[in-house]
Amino acid sequence: MAQSDLVWYSKPNIYGRKFRCSKRTAAHLDRTRYRLQKLAQKRKKSYELRIIQGSFNSSVAASAGTHDFDACLDVQIVGMGWFESQKWLRKEGWAAWVREPPTFSYHIHMISLPKYKLRWVYKVGQWVPGQVEDYYDHRSGLVGSAPDYTWHPDSIRRTIFNYTLWISVTATRRQINNLSKKLSDARKKLQRLLSK
Repeated sequence: MAQSDLVWYSKPNIYGRKFRCSKRTAAHLDRTRYRLQKLAQKRKKSYELRIIQGSFNSSVAASAGTHDFDACLDVQIVGMGWFESQKWLRKEGWAAWVREPPTFSYHIHMISLPKYKLRWVYKVGQWVPGQVEDYYDHRSGLVGSAPDYTWHPDSIRRTIFNYTLWISVTATRRQINNLSKKLSDARKKLQRLLSK
């Protein structure tokens, strides 16, 4: 399956609805969730990435077409502050901005950064390329492109999600888990035989 193929994402949004995205965006979300879980374990905290609005959604007028196609989501990390979440998501390869009242209800608008600047594996909403340009230029991603003085990575390019590496790591992890299970089963079988 190519990374540009469309899939239904495995986890629904906060309204219980599944959404479509490219295989690459789904993998980026999976890696983000995995690393968030690891961070929570390290900090002995509880974090949850909640998807408020997924990709391929044109039902929210305030989104102005940014979610019409792939790579763009609105999220919240429960258990983490808004600006800490924004910083963490930026480290994970997302162009991310906190959106807040009075213009918006609180959420983080985020876009999976493409491997090659402004070249996604699947079509994106009409304003998404401009928002990513704004991100690289430390701007707001909104009409007027106001300066964004919040934290940005020193090298945005280094944060970009590596789909091929993630798929390889995931496959290797799965093989290790399968081998561990087989080894555990063999150990139990041997113990049963020795106890007779």
